Amino acid sequence: MLGLHLSPILLPLGLLGLMFGQVPVLLLAQTLSTGLAAQGLARLGAQRLGSWGALTGLVFALHPNVGHVLSYEFHPGTLALAPLVGSLLALDRGDARAFVWATLGVLACREDLAAITALTGLVALLQPSTVAMRAAGRSVFMGSLLWLVVFVGMVAPRFAPAAGGSLDAHFGHLGGSFGSALAAVFTQPAAVLAHLTQPDKLSYLPRVLAPLLFLPLLAPRFLLPALPVLGMLMLSQFETTTQLRSHYLTPAVPALVWAAVHGFAQVKPHWQRQVGVVVLGATLVTFVLAGVGPLSLRFFAPYYREDARTEAGRAVLAVIPPDASVQAPDVLLPHLAERQTVHRAAPPERRVDFWVLDVSHRDRYAGQGTLLRTSEEPRVRDLMARSDRGVLLYRPPFVVLERGRDPRAALAAFEDHHRCWRAPRGGAHGVPRDHARDRAPGGRRAAPLACHGPMPGRPRAARGHPAAAEARGAAVRRRRVARAPARGGPGFHGLRGCVGGSRSGRWRPPRGCAAFERRTTRSRRSHVRDGPRARSVADRGGPAHGGAYSTSAPYSSGRRSRKKPQLAR
Repeated sequence: MLGLHLSPILLPLGLLGLMFGQVPVLLLAQTLSTGLAAQGLARLGAQRLGSWGALTGLVFALHPNVGHVLSYEFHPGTLALAPLVGSLLALDRGDARAFVWATLGVLACREDLAAITALTGLVALLQPSTVAMRAAGRSVFMGSLLWLVVFVGMVAPRFAPAAGGSLDAHFGHLGGSFGSALAAVFTQPAAVLAHLTQPDKLSYLPRVLAPLLFLPLLAPRFLLPALPVLGMLMLSQFETTTQLRSHYLTPAVPALVWAAVHGFAQVKPHWQRQVGVVVLGATLVTFVLAGVGPLSLRFFAPYYREDARTEAGRAVLAVIPPDASVQAPDVLLPHLAERQTVHRAAPPERRVDFWVLDVSHRDRYAGQGTLLRTSEEPRVRDLMARSDRGVLLYRPPFVVLERGRDPRAALAAFEDHHRCWRAPRGGAHGVPRDHARDRAPGGRRAAPLACHGPMPGRPRAARGHPAAAEARGAAVRRRRVARAPARGGPGFHGLRGCVGGSRSGRWRPPRGCAAFERRTTRSRRSHVRDGPRARSVADRGGPAHGGAYSTSAPYSSGRRSRKKPQLAR
């Protein structure tokens, strides 16, 4: 509960989670809060606009932000939707007691929502109301400000991290705090103006208000409770704050809909029916374009169906003990939450018992030569190369590393998932590694290899070119490769080429290169390049790419020939 934020509501929910599971309880509580908020806004709209005003609840539920937050994550700010709508409904009815209790419910969800409740109390002071309602508004306004000051001045400095917190992430460019960001509006107007005129900032408010047809602008007084959230999002430098799917916007959506109801009441009665139809149309259009439901263009049905990735996740969860500390991707964190120590995936790297790596980027970059230039692959290889850990399980797209496991012994976890493997001369699969060093007739070494899948690299060089095959530590140095008639079973094409030595093997690179047969009509002659640092495909155990072919590459162990070998026609 304590740290960057204070959410006392999590204490009773945690107790319920001990009996029914933390994740189901949190998701159910969030869904119920959102449903109650929609029902409360429907009642508010019916009170202000008549029976058709009950569609206000539908307008709230179809706002793109609400659907994204419910389908993606749990957040304490979303739990505050029901008490927030309760406070607005009590304010419209003039019920002072319900207004105070609903405000306390909002503050129990998250401390920074005190900025919203403070301005809600200010609205109660500004509008004509009873003496009791004015007193309640004054109490809410002063109490919310006092609670916010106490947390920022006393609680946060004691429990929050000394550096690298959310305030630095949001307002580091303006001083590192919300107060300094507000002060920068007056002390650094040029910097603030340059920040606010960025394209994503300029389009943010129109995207937020478009589902409501900009009606909140007709009732600026009722728009006050949403201003703290909108102001924070506009001043923040955090990249996700200007996205409609961000949970930062969610607490402001009830206030925006509430202001839209009062703005709609300003429309002349004989225009209200037409304006209401346009509002519903705008809501549906924005839901289709930016929402997340089945009717939305952004709806991706495979996310909601079990597939191989689901089975891989279950296999990962099965091998991690319930009391072990773990660092894992976001997709697995809800299933690992009921343990004392759990961290999000690196960076930064944490000292834990298990690491779960997501290597799905390898599928995205399959068939390309840019894998090592991605931001993910160097990080993955660095984590897997440590001597204090080994691979416990490999279920694509997840790799589980265990502290203290022998890295070499753990390579067996990859045996069933290679797309490139060694094949014996008979065409069967599963030859041991040392088979590549067996001597073939005539004093030559044979290195049979079967590779399947697309090959990375440029189109011209990639076609039939095993040198571009990605694997553990070697490559073939050659310009072109010939495809001979099928040999050794289906899926194999005999290739005879020049193969170099192995970086990880015991034998030295070859001194010469044998000619190989090329069956093509495009070129009659070609040269085969070889070098002392060429490495053999035979010792590469990882996945290779390129059409189905196998390599049978004899070579001599004599001295290097200075003549370039010629190709046989």
